[in-house]
Amino acid sequence: MAGPALRNLMIYRGDTFDILFRLRTRILNAQGQFIDGPFVDLTGAVAKAEIRAPNGDLVVAFTCTIPPQNVPDNVGKVELTLSPAQTTLLPIRTVNDNWDFQVTTSTGRRKTYLKGVVIYDGEVTLG
Repeated sequence: MAGPALRNLMIYRGDTFDILFRLRTRILNAQGQFIDGPFVDLTGAVAKAEIRAPNGDLVVAFTCTIPPQNVPDNVGKVELTLSPAQTTLLPIRTVNDNWDFQVTTSTGRRKTYLKGVVIYDGEVTLG
């Protein structure tokens, strides 16, 4: 089983930050290669994503939204959002923070799908 996929983030301070993605399974084919499988049904699942400082302190938690999974185009979709008020408070550091994204299914199975570093860019135009 593979670990989380690497996805580094650049967040512009003072702006809304959102990212929308669809989770899908990977299937091992007869040739021993992984190929895209069906989208992950997230019915009853809870998604969680956080940014943490190098020392492990919580910097901010994303709002994670899973749309109704009974709509075919929504299966596997997740949106992560930070408001302008949240991004304004993000620190400017010389060392990057880390983030990850995980889903806990209705049966209690937890999987981390994405991880990476976070780079913050400073706001120039205020207000």
